[in-house]
Amino acid sequence: MGQYSEKYVQSLNEPEVFWAEAAKAVDWNQPWACVLDGSEAPYYRCFFGAKLNTCYNALDRLVKNGRADEVIKELVALMREKIGSVAAFKLATKAKRLPKTRSGKILRGTMRSMADGTEHKVPATIDNPTTLGEIAENLTALGYPKSV
Repeated sequence: MGQYSEKYVQSLNEPEVFWAEAAKAVDWNQPWACVLDGSEAPYYRCFFGAKLNTCYNALDRLVKNGRADEVIKELVALMREKIGSVAAFKLATKAKRLPKTRSGKILRGTMRSMADGTEHKVPATIDNPTTLGEIAENLTALGYPKSV
């Protein structure tokens, strides 16, 4: 019997073993109390008690495992498909933290000035100004500011 057939038979005969093994491919924040909770049959709960961060599993884990370039390439393609070429979205980077502010418009202007290499001030409304330094490092890694 082939591997697929064996896994299929196991999924029918030993569903808890099958799904517990499959769940090893995901990073969990909190493990489950039981793989399959049938206490309210015919309604079942899978991985009862477990917690996971979907965004981490979908994106951050790939970046952490050296696949950031793939994530960025796919993000650029998706943005161009959904928004169109007018946005001219070409580059992306992963920031450790994002600045918190009451005025996104002012912050966007500050970040644009950072990318353009022009003088900028830290907005008075920003809660964590050190994040701008981290973003500046990311911009430098992408080759910004671009020389004219």
